[in-house]
Amino acid sequence: MDSTELNKIMAAFLTAGIVFGLGGVLGGKLIHSERPEHPAFAILSALPEGVSAGPREVPIAALLAHADPARGQSDAAKLCGACHSFNKGGAALVGPNLYNVVMAPVAEGAGYDFSSGLKAKHGKWSFDDMSAWLRDPKGYAPGTKMAFAGINNDRQRADVIDYLRTLSDSPQPLPPVPKEAPGASAPAAAGAPAAPAGPSFAEAVGHSDAKLGEAAAQRYCGACHSFDQGGASMVGPNLYNVVDKAIAVQPGYSFSAALTAKHAAWTYENLDAWLTDPRGFAPGTKMGFAGIPSEKQRATVVAYLRSLSPNPHPIPGSGAGGADKPGQGAARQSPGGTPPK
Repeated sequence: MDSTELNKIMAAFLTAGIVFGLGGVLGGKLIHSERPEHPAFAILSALPEGVSAGPREVPIAALLAHADPARGQSDAAKLCGACHSFNKGGAALVGPNLYNVVMAPVAEGAGYDFSSGLKAKHGKWSFDDMSAWLRDPKGYAPGTKMAFAGINNDRQRADVIDYLRTLSDSPQPLPPVPKEAPGASAPAAAGAPAAPAGPSFAEAVGHSDAKLGEAAAQRYCGACHSFDQGGASMVGPNLYNVVDKAIAVQPGYSFSAALTAKHAAWTYENLDAWLTDPRGFAPGTKMGFAGIPSEKQRATVVAYLRSLSPNPHPIPGSGAGGADKPGQGAARQSPGGTPPK
């Protein structure tokens, strides 16, 4: 290819570029669009102004309503036990002792030098603050000495906090659950028909086997309570002849203020509510037990407790004295009134 042909090719490319550029300029002058003052279609948000479309955080109060301190104790031992002690008067380890920590002043504890990040807080370990701290220690108190990454799982964090709440001579009552909290129970629809009433709990007790209840009571309650006549109080009070007995009245045992304030008796209905959800029945109770979810099991336990009496409390509707099923009175037939072990 000689230089003449090369020059022709270069000239063609240059001419094409100039034409293309001039075409764009002329097109912009001839065809000109302006942005309309008002859009043809208004795009409306489904959310109120200022509300984020992200997931709503469940308040710790709502989580604590369903927390289990027994699970929390196990989790706290695994997650926190290497650095903290939990017993009353326990020594500070890598971190401070955690007995009676809920609602205690932040960064105050005998024998432990807290970080400047925590000392700057000047508040108390409220349930909300405890949740924020355990979720993200470094985010809550930048500069903290604690290397723990945090507990992201809401249920696990609530269980641990509920366990820490029980570590006190007078445990703090659970905070009220906000009505608008995600996961809070929704009210029944207006005008909805009421569910038909089923058999009463007392009737369920009357049809339950006390021998099965004895085994369940030993499993659920035996670590903290005695059942024999004249038995000593342990972590909790003796449970002999408890059915229809006044709540929080037993010589030699110091009941929580929450139970003392009840001024009622251990009726079948109250025992059912207590064994279903102790902290719901008496917020601030010292009892760390989470409750028995099965009504059938609760009824068998109460049937056993009913049998622990020289004169078992009547079952409503079954006649004076109440009719026992076969085996229901077996637990009280031991010599001296002591139930078999």
